[in-house]
Amino acid sequence: MLTQTLSALAFATSGQNLRGSIEVSALHRLHDQLHLHDQSHDHVGSVAYSITGSCIDGKPNLNVSVAGTLSLRCERCLEPFAYTIAISSNLAPVQDALPDLMDEDDDVESIPAEENIDVIAFIEEEILLSLPISPRHETNICSAVAGAAVEREQRLAGLGQLSALIKKSK
Repeated sequence: MLTQTLSALAFATSGQNLRGSIEVSALHRLHDQLHLHDQSHDHVGSVAYSITGSCIDGKPNLNVSVAGTLSLRCERCLEPFAYTIAISSNLAPVQDALPDLMDEDDDVESIPAEENIDVIAFIEEEILLSLPISPRHETNICSAVAGAAVEREQRLAGLGQLSALIKKSK
């Protein structure tokens, strides 16, 4: 795969736009977070991305959007589940090592104004930052939660029977 790079500051100030898709298998740092579909360690699917440069109030800005679905492993039941990513980030390339924190907008994150940013690594970083620390199914879907609920009901039923026996013996 050909590596595509961009200069953050030049890209933003010239108002360029870059769109594309990346196969999930090309996102190597992400592999530890994903559920393996088979023994070949093949991750199926792709993510679509868009990087749009602009100047807002005279300041360079990159709007990064990423969308797709990843197969993650639930930390409760260890089963796979589809996790939809929909990222929209506003990034401000800054030339100074420490941007003026007084002017910093909460909706815009500062990044170094590097000359050769690897687009795939850049998108992968955005995905990694958006993933949950502990990926899990929804509570009503997770088999571990459902199994725990059944176990709890069985214990409570057993306690109810014990209570009935005690009452009978009195």
